[in-house]
Amino acid sequence: MGKSRTKAYALPSDVEGGVPAEVIDALRSYGIEPIAWSRKGSVRQELVA
Repeated sequence: MGKSRTKAYALPSDVEGGVPAEVIDALRSYGIEPIAWSRKGSVRQELVA
């Protein structure tokens, strides 16, 4: 079996302020790539693939 190409993303809201570093660190510790809601367009191609 090959390596899985599955990748998890979380899009925490940064509309009313920045995303706390603790949230970013917690997501990354579980292998989840945090992308601030305001930057969702930067991963659009990956999300629709």
